Amino acid sequence: MSHGQLLICGLEESSVLAGLTDGLGLSVTTAGSYEQFLGQSGGEQPACALVGYNQPQGKMLCRDVRLTRQLNLPLVAVVDDPWSVEVKEAFAAGVDDYLPIDALPLARNKIMALRSEGAPAGAYLSGAVVLADPDQDRRVGLGRHLRKMGLAVQFAVDDNLPTGTDVKLVVAHVNLPPSGVAACIRQYRQGPGARVPWIITGAPDELQDLRTEMEGMEDVAFCDLDADLAQVVFSANKLLIGAGRALRRSERLPYETPVRVWISAGMVEIWGYTYNINLGGLYVRTLTPPALGTEIDLELVPPHGRGRVMVEGKVVWRQEYSPGKGYPAGFGAQYTEERLPVADGAALEHGYLRLVEEQGSESEG
Repeated sequence: MSHGQLLICGLEESSVLAGLTDGLGLSVTTAGSYEQFLGQSGGEQPACALVGYNQPQGKMLCRDVRLTRQLNLPLVAVVDDPWSVEVKEAFAAGVDDYLPIDALPLARNKIMALRSEGAPAGAYLSGAVVLADPDQDRRVGLGRHLRKMGLAVQFAVDDNLPTGTDVKLVVAHVNLPPSGVAACIRQYRQGPGARVPWIITGAPDELQDLRTEMEGMEDVAFCDLDADLAQVVFSANKLLIGAGRALRRSERLPYETPVRVWISAGMVEIWGYTYNINLGGLYVRTLTPPALGTEIDLELVPPHGRGRVMVEGKVVWRQEYSPGKGYPAGFGAQYTEERLPVADGAALEHGYLRLVEEQGSESEG
């Protein structure tokens, strides 16, 4: 991002606030309103606004920003109680994320994610994607999107591809030298890469011919280079979650509640907000989604529940912040069924079935 200011409203100055932007090239500007900030900044838009939502000026700033159609300004609310109705009110006012006041240092991770200047521990997969293409511009364009997924990118210009257990995915151009991608796939899958999924890139007419030739080959997707290159992310998500797709046993229904996410492998805490839910998992809104495949613990209030449940899950979908496009930033989690506590699993299922009674018919079609 090109903007160089962090707007703070409704929060008292502290050493924690001052340290949030260390090394990120951002200046901190405190203002009582969005209009006041614009006056102080000469009209420059901030990179992000960190808002004390328990203060009247914080709530007013959120309202003013969204009413003035500043839809692309990321708003992060800071609340006193992360399990209170205050969180729901903040999202209704248009915020993109939130944090409890005693976890304020975690705001640094959110700022880093928005500026694409690195990510906190737990945001990257322990694996690589091989990007094979003789054209440098295509490699750069596709590589940028794949890195956002949390995969390390290794490059190749012909069919001499890296191998090893850390390779999770291969993305290759249809005309990969010297003999084309079809021959390369067959050769690669005779060795250690037998189970690695592939995405084949190319022009629409080139891909059409290859689809016929490769009909029936498993774990292969196609990416049209004449379209938005970001589509490679959707293809990669679908391939990397593998059999997990079959475990979605029900329709996703709207459901909103705070959720605490814990990544024990990296000792990382994330606060998020559910966007929708089904019997097998949910979608969590957050500016700092964990990497695909990350094992997580989730704490949340189930639909129509009076207490919170704790369940284990796995990240099967990931969406970084993209102003005004698609899903809100966050991740899809699938419950780990063999480690789903009986009582908590029953509470989630009961709550979901209550949602079906209330809104299921409206979600059909």
